[in-house]
Formats: sequence, structure tokens, C-alpha cells
Amino acid sequence: MTASRRLAGLFPGRAARPVLPASVRYCPPLSLDRLAAGDLWRPGPPGVFVEPPDVPRTATRPAPVFHDDPDGAGLLADAGPITLPSPPAFVIRASGVTQIGSRSYVTADGRWFGDDAYLQDGEFERYAAHLMEGDAFQNEYLGLSAGEASGTFALAGRDRPVRRLGGTVVSLCALEGGNYGAFLFRVVPKLATLPAWPEDGAVLAPPLTRSMRDLLALAGVPLGRLTMQKPGLAYALEHAVIPSMRTTHGLLDDAARAVFADLRRRYGVPPAGRRLYVSRRGWGPGGRTPRPMLNEAEVVERLAALGFEEVRPHTMSMRAQIACFSSASIVVGAAGSALFNTVFCHPGTLVVDIESEPHWMFAHMNLFGSAGLDYAIFEARAADADWSRPHKPLTVNAAALADRLKRL
Repeated sequence: MTASRRLAGLFPGRAARPVLPASVRYCPPLSLDRLAAGDLWRPGPPGVFVEPPDVPRTATRPAPVFHDDPDGAGLLADAGPITLPSPPAFVIRASGVTQIGSRSYVTADGRWFGDDAYLQDGEFERYAAHLMEGDAFQNEYLGLSAGEASGTFALAGRDRPVRRLGGTVVSLCALEGGNYGAFLFRVVPKLATLPAWPEDGAVLAPPLTRSMRDLLALAGVPLGRLTMQKPGLAYALEHAVIPSMRTTHGLLDDAARAVFADLRRRYGVPPAGRRLYVSRRGWGPGGRTPRPMLNEAEVVERLAALGFEEVRPHTMSMRAQIACFSSASIVVGAAGSALFNTVFCHPGTLVVDIESEPHWMFAHMNLFGSAGLDYAIFEARAADADWSRPHKPLTVNAAALADRLKRL
């Protein structure tokens, strides 16, 4: 029986006994036994294939083309270039493993690992402390707490419902993988990490929207083999193949850029000099846009006078989005997932990122800069500066933005 037929026979239900050990100990993925690429598809104990040359990598993000703060929002103190370390890209093989939470895997003997490696001093400790916060989302739906012995962790809900997947299962799950922006820079680049794609392999993915499923299909993932993860369920995987998150800090490497370049080559168009303003109007539950731009009508009017056309990616098919962004010479928009579609732009396209909160600026700059784009930061004012609460309404200095764009 093929894995795809096994996939049709998935069953949810409570296990007769807990599938998770009472205590787990973190196992750094790069400490697993090394495998050859071909070994990934053969059942066996946990091991890891590491992309040559099997050494930590560095990636550089250039400085923005410009950084304007016309109203003194004061969000970005240092906009210079930066070089950051990241682990080598890898793929884990693990037969008889249980996947829990957003992106964690537990073996029968109590080893716990995920899709990332932590190389810097204190990096894993900070991550583990973050996971032990009370909120389920922050906890990555693990139910993690400190164990009785030093270096161990306990998992709540050991008898959580279990879904079993037989055969070979490629897990594309990732942190916040159901968020479109996180999907683009955390999930899609995983496709570059796999040295081969089995003809009958099943795929376990985060909960995806139609556009996200369509993008996976365009990238060659057969949707008939796809199961979407549900928080709170455990997944007993007969033979798991787990690509790493290769875009640490939001930085795309050569292989990740190649994934988007291939999608642009197949479904995009040559540069056509279009000037795009990316709007979020009408996106969100009931059409109520989270983090609304309060004076967006004024921004659209001023930019239209400069030849910009308003586009709303949430109303477009995935193919149309790739074609639209690949045709642009300049893209302007408020920070958010829709603006991440600039990964489909041709290298050298200018992206003017309107930022109104400090939370994710670092990752946004890394993504745009490492994607081969010229990028700029234009600061806007949020409704207030209580940064303990994100996603606030914002107001853009439309006159200053138009004046800057006139000079480009």
C-alpha cells in the first residue's frame, strides 16, 4: 500500500495508553548520527543529513536604501547592514516518532528535537524559557514545563488525541506555519532542503489557507497527499522526514532564493515597470482589517497621482499574485504578510516597507534584504506606543511618503 493510500486511512482517536514519555530531554538535531542523503527515505533510528560542507553559515543583510521617520516615531535606531550566523541546513530521519505542538518531535526513549538548531550560547535556554510561558500559542501547543531532573521537561496532555500516519511522511510544519508570512519564509524554503521527493510520500503541513495550498501545489507538492496539522493533536509517524528551518532570523540563503526564483520563472512575468501599492483593505475577519491604516484613502490618492496602482493580494489567486509582484519595479505597502509577496519580485526591485511597530522590523528587513531586493523603511505612527499590545491602527504621513517617492 502506498503512503498516499495510507493517508486516506488516517484515524483520529484516543490512544489506549499515553504515546508520550513522562519526561523528555532536548536532543540537538546536529548531535544525531550523520546520514547520507539516500538514507533519509529508509526507515531507521533518528539520524540527520547535513548539507555540505556541514559547518555553520553566515548571511548578510544590507542596509536599507533609505530610512525615513517624518513624524518621529522612533522605531528603528540602527538601520545598518548586519551579518548573522545560522546553523547548516539539515534533514532529520526518525522512524516511530511522535510529532506534537507546532514543530516538535519526541522519540519513544524520550528524546525531543525540532526543526531548528541552536548554536549560540544561551540560545536554546532562551527558547525553552519562552516555551514554558503559560499561553498555548507561545508554548507552541506543547504543554511544556520543567522536569524533575535537571535538563528534562514534562509534557502536559500525554494522552492527547493521536492521529497515525503510515509510510513515509515529510513534515513541513513550522512555527506559525499557518500565518501566510511565516509560511513564505519558514515553510516554503524547506522544499529546497529535501535532496529528493518520494513519489508516494505523504505530507504533514501546518493549517493552510487556499492560497497557501495552491502555492505548495505550484511548487510541486501533490495536494492529494497533504494532511493539515491540528493544534492539540499528536501525530504518530511511521517514518518521518523532517527538513530544517533553513531561514534563521528570516534570512533567505541561495537555496531558498532559488525556490522563489523557480516559482517566478514558471508563473511570473518579466519586469514591466509597474508601481504597486499593496493594500490590506478588506482583509481580515468580516472584512475588518487588523492594524488598519486610518488615512489609507489619502495614501492611495497621493500615490495614484504618482502612477501607483492599488493591489489587494487577498483577492487574487496565487498565480496572479506571483505574476503581479514579478511585474513590479517598485512596491510600497504597510508591513505584513501581503508585502512578503515581494519574494516573487525580480532582484533589484525596490520595496518601501511602511513600519508602525517595532516587533518584527528586524525580521522584515532581513527578509527583504536577503531576497536580493532594494528595500527602504518608512516609519508611521501607531495609535499609541504601548508595545505590549501589537497590531494597532496606524497613520502614515502621506505627504512625506509622496515626496520621497517623487524623488526616486
